[in-house]
Amino acid sequence: MPEKKQNPILQFKKTTMKQCFFYATLLFFFLALFKVGTYAQANNMEEAFLRMKRYVVGIGVIVNDTINVNGRKVPVRKFQAIGSGFLTYSKYKTTTINNIITAAHVAKYFVDNNIDTVYIRPSWADTIKTTEYFGVRVPRFNSDKTPNIFFYPDKSVDLASILIPAMYFDTLFLRKAEQIGNVLFPYTNMTSPYIGDQVWIVGYPGHIQSEFQSKFLYNISTFKPGYIIWKPAQNMTNPDLNTITLVESNATYGNSGGPVFSFKDYLELVGILVGGYEDTGSVYLDNKPIIDSITKKPFITKSRAGVSIIVKAEYVKKMIDHVNSFILKQIEGTKK
Repeated sequence: MPEKKQNPILQFKKTTMKQCFFYATLLFFFLALFKVGTYAQANNMEEAFLRMKRYVVGIGVIVNDTINVNGRKVPVRKFQAIGSGFLTYSKYKTTTINNIITAAHVAKYFVDNNIDTVYIRPSWADTIKTTEYFGVRVPRFNSDKTPNIFFYPDKSVDLASILIPAMYFDTLFLRKAEQIGNVLFPYTNMTSPYIGDQVWIVGYPGHIQSEFQSKFLYNISTFKPGYIIWKPAQNMTNPDLNTITLVESNATYGNSGGPVFSFKDYLELVGILVGGYEDTGSVYLDNKPIIDSITKKPFITKSRAGVSIIVKAEYVKKMIDHVNSFILKQIEGTKK
């Protein structure tokens, strides 16, 4: 019998349906991969944010205040943040040096106002009322007269360091340290970003703290995105501008001293936030307007989008090395 020929139209439809099924399956596969990749990326970002938060502290004082309880005012003592700080550490043999880097003008607040005690409140205490936990109590000077506050050798660099000797750790701090492990940042993870790179400012912005304090008695650290918009050229010799980088982000006074991170494959420190814009639009550093070396006029921000100033990570390294050298001389001197 002669072979029965298939209808070419039916054959075309079958082939087309097979191809459509193949391409639909392929598309579904790639969409699934994309969804998994996006989910993983989101998870990585969220994990990175949580890691960023571990390295930030509130630096402040204890103040007397009143709260409303059942219609009547009740006096209380509470923690009040002056600025933010960055927890880092370095090791010398068996000695761990716990070091908080902040803006010099935050540390100067305690010196200028003759305040003998600095309170360091880790970010894990954000969910504890400021009337219930004040943080680690660190005196400006130890009993042997050695300091716990250090300033950058070049006073034009707005950086300072606050040491937390282990003998001042309180019970809650030690218990949390046992639960969550070492949450101090290895200061070797630092970078110099490119113009246009996204960065994240972490700290305790004043306008949020005042609102949360007055209503809920909490101190809340936040993340704020920004972009690098200016940094000094490699061959620049201007000492006023060599140390800083500008970020487009309207950080406020409570953010002073807080870390600025970049996140690509892993967290890296970009620098420490030390200044921002005023209501007039001027960009300032340590309460002084920054002058453009070419035009001889102050840098001006347009609108209230804001420009923030950070001291570069390389100077954070130098600050830590400066403090470490002092500590190591003490250790070696004790052994002799």
